[in-house]
Amino acid sequence: MNAMIQVEIEGQVLTVSRFTRVADLLREMGLHPESTLVLVNGRPAPERMYLSQGDRVKFVKVTVHFQGV
Repeated sequence: MNAMIQVEIEGQVLTVSRFTRVADLLREMGLHPESTLVLVNGRPAPERMYLSQGDRVKFVKVTVHFQGV
């Protein structure tokens, strides 16, 4: 069984281990999970989710703005 899969990350096709989780991608890309929403195939993905062959991954930066009281 092939231990590698191809996924599209931000429009670029990459080969990764079939054991790669969303959390692994965040860590490898230096993105903080509390400020980054990960979409896999257009849907929000939990950090524990494993990627599958042909998945399309996008990162959305999230910022919080507090207004003074």
